[in-house]
Amino acid sequence: IVDDHVALISSGSINQRTMDGARDTALGICVFDSSKKVTRSSMPRGEVYGHRMLVFAEHLGGSSLSGGKYDETVLNQPASSECINHIRNAAESNWSIFIAEDEPKNMEGHLILYPIKVNPITGKLSTLGPQFDHFIDCPPDAKVLGAQNSSIPKYIA
Repeated sequence: IVDDHVALISSGSINQRTMDGARDTALGICVFDSSKKVTRSSMPRGEVYGHRMLVFAEHLGGSSLSGGKYDETVLNQPASSECINHIRNAAESNWSIFIAEDEPKNMEGHLILYPIKVNPITGKLSTLGPQFDHFIDCPPDAKVLGAQNSSIPKYIA
């Protein structure tokens, strides 16, 4: 979603199956809200904005009426550090619940951290620890960091 004015809804997968064009297909749509205009002083509050807020409600577990980790005043400014921290904190909280070994608890929403960390200096990826080298609910060969594919360049500019 761009400036609550344009939304691109599509598959995010870039892999061998989708890139060779013979095995998988993908569909994408672009939604443009022509009734609302972006100005220097205001953001549009039309259909695209409404869609973004519904996506936030779905992933953060609530709405402005039901409470939870959904805070509409913070989520109205998605590029703000306050909003980014709000979403990250919700994901971290749900991740802690997801990996806990004690009595299962319900998560608020279903947004959790992807089990990787990024070195802030080098950009190198690593898992959150040896117990998270593979996805918890998958076989051990389903590596979180994946593996280098010889047909994809190591670095993409």
